Amino acid sequence: MRHKLEIIMGRMGAYIANNPLKVIVGIVLLLVFPIFHVPQIKMDASTEGFLNENDPVLLEYHAFREQFGRDERIIIGLKSDTIFTLDFLKMLRNLHEDLESNLPYLSEINSLYNARYTRGEGDKLLTENLLAHFPQTQQQVEVIKKRAMESHFYKDLFLSSDGKMTAILLETDAFSHEGETNTSGNPSLEQNQTKSSKTFLSDAENAAFIEALKQIVGSYKQEGLEIYIAGSPLLTDAFTSQMHIEMLQSMYLFFAVSLIALFVFLRRVSAVVIVLVVSILSILATVGTMAWAGISLIDAMQIVPFVIVVAVMSASVHLLTSFFDTFNATGNKQEAVIGTLTQSGSTIAMILLITAMGMALFARSDIPQLAELGMYASLGVSVTLILTLTLLPALLSIVTLKPKEPLKADKWHQLIDKVAMIPVKHYKSIIIASVLAMIVSVAAATKLGISDDPLTWFSSAAYERVSTQEIDAALHGSVSIELIVDTKKENGWSDLRRLENLNLFTMDLENYVDGDTRIGKVVSLATIIKETNRALHQNQEKFYVIPDDAELVAQELLLFENSGSDDLQDVVDSQFSKTRITIKLPLIDVTGMTKVLRYVEEQAAKTFPDDEIITTGMLPVLITKVSGAVDEAVSSFMNVFMGIALLMMFLLGTFRLGLSAMIPIGVPFLLALFMMYILGLSLDMMTLFVAFIAIVVSLDNTIHFMYTFKRYYKESQESIKAIEQTFNTVAKAMVTVAVVLSLGFYALIFSDQSSVGHFGLLSGSMLLLALFASLLLAPAWMILVSKRGWIRKNTVAANIIQR
Repeated sequence: MRHKLEIIMGRMGAYIANNPLKVIVGIVLLLVFPIFHVPQIKMDASTEGFLNENDPVLLEYHAFREQFGRDERIIIGLKSDTIFTLDFLKMLRNLHEDLESNLPYLSEINSLYNARYTRGEGDKLLTENLLAHFPQTQQQVEVIKKRAMESHFYKDLFLSSDGKMTAILLETDAFSHEGETNTSGNPSLEQNQTKSSKTFLSDAENAAFIEALKQIVGSYKQEGLEIYIAGSPLLTDAFTSQMHIEMLQSMYLFFAVSLIALFVFLRRVSAVVIVLVVSILSILATVGTMAWAGISLIDAMQIVPFVIVVAVMSASVHLLTSFFDTFNATGNKQEAVIGTLTQSGSTIAMILLITAMGMALFARSDIPQLAELGMYASLGVSVTLILTLTLLPALLSIVTLKPKEPLKADKWHQLIDKVAMIPVKHYKSIIIASVLAMIVSVAAATKLGISDDPLTWFSSAAYERVSTQEIDAALHGSVSIELIVDTKKENGWSDLRRLENLNLFTMDLENYVDGDTRIGKVVSLATIIKETNRALHQNQEKFYVIPDDAELVAQELLLFENSGSDDLQDVVDSQFSKTRITIKLPLIDVTGMTKVLRYVEEQAAKTFPDDEIITTGMLPVLITKVSGAVDEAVSSFMNVFMGIALLMMFLLGTFRLGLSAMIPIGVPFLLALFMMYILGLSLDMMTLFVAFIAIVVSLDNTIHFMYTFKRYYKESQESIKAIEQTFNTVAKAMVTVAVVLSLGFYALIFSDQSSVGHFGLLSGSMLLLALFASLLLAPAWMILVSKRGWIRKNTVAANIIQR
């Protein structure tokens, strides 16, 4: 079979060498359609975009937003030493009204200007805005200050404890307005459209909202006033735009450093340009196909261009090394193209084909985006396969080239011969050391935590990161967990015992503090009842409690509803059967948020044992995304490695040999996990992406080495001689690939985003680890398997390969 493939590749090489322009034109015509769609690609940084549309967590979140609106809020933090002065309050009023009038997609705005102030006058309950009667003197401002600073409701929601930061809370529409039809004349149609056919606010609408917000807020900057903006809608918008910029910058830097290093090794500008052309076209064809299929570039998809470039570099360097060795010796480009494809084309085709098939195994993942990632990474490698074996030799055939003298070939061969003898002489020590390293690495891997801190996507000086940290420090929270407690019966929340439990539960949460974070504010039905009870008792603080009389509670709630405030509908449904509890906390790493979420769920289950409890909101969705993605990714990688093992068994002809090949493939990945443990890194999506790079490089190195060794061993039946011949055939290209690509990845260490820096560090190190595994561990294993007779000349598989 191998001989037939070589004949086919030789014939293809002859056709390409004789008809390079036809090949180039044909490839260009094939690429026009996908590349035409590249501008249509969309970016999607939403958290819920990573989950299956039928995921229970996502369905609960959608149900929550349909009933209570969007839980994600924008917080504008106004920091000043003069909050309670006439000038500041006038500025706050103007800003509030400006935002209310000019922000698109705004659903609700709340600040000290319109904050609910509940008070009693005799037997009447008055619910009005704090600044309904706008102060005219500083003395009146002092009265307002006293009311605000004494309010339990305002603390950590509208006002910091020290009174030096106040917040404006903005809530956008839950539903998108795209494609909206005029339903004003048909209320039933409008309601049906809202519940059934509408989608949630789009990224484009969110971006328009943020842009308008920044313009309005920017016009109010003044001396002595610091303005901060935080909230997940802001971070999502910033991340969407920054992801696009960062991806391009990282790719540019990676390309620049890799190509410079490639030029140093090959000493050919034309070769570097050809590799660049093949890489860019492979990326554009893949991204264009994604755009045509309606696939968005979520954060996971950032890895696809890197996988493509690694595949292109790995395959191209082997072809170019073989081509220039032949061309420098003969001076005949046509002969060099034919000889290169005959000798190396079949091996490269099998490597890229197995790599594409390995990537395609991710398509079985339960997480849609991980499945899409595997699918389009597989497509990218497949495009690389086609372009490397057609366009690259065609371009070599038309460029002007002159033969060059090899650089110190004798010294290179002497070095290669010395390196080749290391695994020959010490194969047992290398294998034992590798096994011990694997055991230690597996032990270290079990101690790695799961992590995802959204703020690390931004530099330490980025406005979004600084704003979030400032607001979290002053107001103890910019994000929230939403808790729904459903009694499953009408007027279930009229039960006094349940209300008392709600009050105790709320106070317990507000006292929660751990080593990572604290809960800053809890707003619930209990908050409204206690405020109302206090107001009806001459605003005495000792009456900020839940009354012990159920009829009194019912009367107070009725008075509150009749007072003109609609805030009750934000915390309880119309049947009084379910209530909403909003738990505000700072934005921290997902590990810390998970700890808080687990505590909330455990305490809720203990407090309301007879009721249905649903934890939802953006934070639980984020936690589900990260933990689920990591767990699913680990499971998918295990399936992929099993699939690759089967493919290696088929390629190498025996069960034992195919299984042995998985050791040098897996060792670099395990050592990278050990490296993460030593550096104190955690598992997140970016560090998991390193495994994709590991699969491409390790497969390339291992197949090149083992397949070439097996061919030479079958010819000579001498393992040492086969090792020497294999090193002299593939070592130069393997070293070139590893050094060139590792330098490119190491350049990413200087990225402003720590996650990108970690990805560059681990990927670059993985490449070097894979190189050492190929030059030491792989030959050591081949010495062992040849001594044990696992490579038999007369096996059925061997006969098939020989034919």
